Amino acid sequence: MLIVLVFSAIFALGQPQAATLEGDEAHPVQIIIGPKPNIGPKPNIDPQPNINEIAIAHPPALFTSKVEGAITYDTVLYQGYHSLQGLTKGYTNEKGFRRARLSVSGALNGVWEYDINLNFVDAINLVGKGATGQVFRPTYAITYSGFSNVEIAGGQLSEPFSLESATSSSDTTFMERGLPNAFSPTSNLGIRISATPAKEFYLQVGGYKEDHNNLNNLKQSITGRVAYAPINTKSWTQHFGTMVSHRLLNDNRQRFRARAESSLTPAWFTTGTIKDVDKVVLSGFETATVWGSASLQAEYERASISNDDTDQKQLIDGYYVFASWFLTGESRPYKEGSFDSIKPNNDGGAWEVAVRKSAINNKINRGEKMRDITLGLNWYINKKARLMMNYVYATHKKESVYGNARIYQIRGQIEF
Repeated sequence: MLIVLVFSAIFALGQPQAATLEGDEAHPVQIIIGPKPNIGPKPNIDPQPNINEIAIAHPPALFTSKVEGAITYDTVLYQGYHSLQGLTKGYTNEKGFRRARLSVSGALNGVWEYDINLNFVDAINLVGKGATGQVFRPTYAITYSGFSNVEIAGGQLSEPFSLESATSSSDTTFMERGLPNAFSPTSNLGIRISATPAKEFYLQVGGYKEDHNNLNNLKQSITGRVAYAPINTKSWTQHFGTMVSHRLLNDNRQRFRARAESSLTPAWFTTGTIKDVDKVVLSGFETATVWGSASLQAEYERASISNDDTDQKQLIDGYYVFASWFLTGESRPYKEGSFDSIKPNNDGGAWEVAVRKSAINNKINRGEKMRDITLGLNWYINKKARLMMNYVYATHKKESVYGNARIYQIRGQIEF
């Protein structure tokens, strides 16, 4: 009932309000005192100045600032079978805040930008059950954009890796990213260069070191992503991309874990701790097509784990592919190598249906693998609120042990 009341309020707030008048450099606001000026053809000679006319133009702001935020709340029901039956015990009928974010961003002198985010990114009930990890994860960035088609950013930054990771969590098609997201790096301390050397060609590369939030054991990494959209029109977008990350670790240990595309499920897939790791190389490629109200998107990612002394390499990989369709005629907006938020075409909101298949394979531990099929239904109430419903059918196999689970989940999301 609480979610219904909150969404009703947001729906009301999302309706058109009275417009405000703003001035900018191209269209200055003028205050006219005295007789109404002549709007007919200009005379051939300069008119005499009118001492009763005063024009005030707003210069570009030296300092700007805005405050934004988002809250997402999940309710989940699990049904486990076979080997997953015991693992789902105690995790049925779960609910909790998936994410709460408050951000302050702005610009200085038109060439400097700042962005500070305060993130609470783990479900509260999992923390109550003793889940490890830091719940409060601040990120910050200072960006210089004074060069033509180049931006330089420094701070606690997201590493440029994968299309799903580049798309904001508030704008993803499904409640959770696909299984290969287990490979995507978190935000780390570093410097990142973003460039647009040609139209619809986007390049990002950065150097990073240990996470300020102490959530991983990264010593240093170099990560880059290239995205290209040879076609990008209002009704048709074609996107291609690739990414790579070379990573050195502090204690020569690595572990990958994946949940079944639900924030409240245990991490059924895990490699355990892999020791004596000299380096990890992450790589992958991505593609997406948007044709009117329909879209297709897919990614393949892999992690190559190396020991230089023994020349041994171990491999973990995964993929996802999904299709979506807006029943109400909207189209996924593409912007600078990722997808942006949906703006409904009418007051009734936008409706979207989607289906995804994803997989992750552990070739280190005798063929452990997990597969998910996810069905999604999204109602974009307005640009700032949406209701999401996902059904996930997950299968897990390790050696000869097999299990599956059915996951029913719903999310309320509000931005402000």
